[in-house]
Amino acid sequence: MYSRNKQYSFQEVLSKLMKYCSYQDRSKLEVRRKAYTLGANKIEIEKLIEHLEDEKFLNEHRFTASYVRGKLEIKRWGKYKIREGLKSKGIAENLVQEYLSKVSEDTFKENIKYLIKKRGLNGKLYPEELAKEYRYFLSRGYEYDQLKRVFEEEGLIV
Repeated sequence: MYSRNKQYSFQEVLSKLMKYCSYQDRSKLEVRRKAYTLGANKIEIEKLIEHLEDEKFLNEHRFTASYVRGKLEIKRWGKYKIREGLKSKGIAENLVQEYLSKVSEDTFKENIKYLIKKRGLNGKLYPEELAKEYRYFLSRGYEYDQLKRVFEEEGLIV
């Protein structure tokens, strides 16, 4: 295996990938990309992934749960942005749906309220201000209908 003029053995690549997966949960796609940059070929990459799964370094369910939890609690993302993020990590749609369905609508509602408070929004917003705020929240992955309901509850719509 070659990587930038450095040759790694299968065992060295495996060791590097174990450290890579130990640091934080990873998807198979991320591990494939990392293995490729370390110079592994397709056959070796599949063997490496199989070994990492057997040794519990790599688990798609654990990665998906961790990703959803982090994006909800830390980044305060909406459902759409989390879904697209998981797709970009190579997670299967059925797994994405399974974990997003476990999240209550109240969690998203509370996150919207938190972000409203963090942005210092209070009182009625004029149409151009409201449009700007809608764009912001839509870019964070929230649904328009959900935003409208929360904005009305918070008294932000004129």
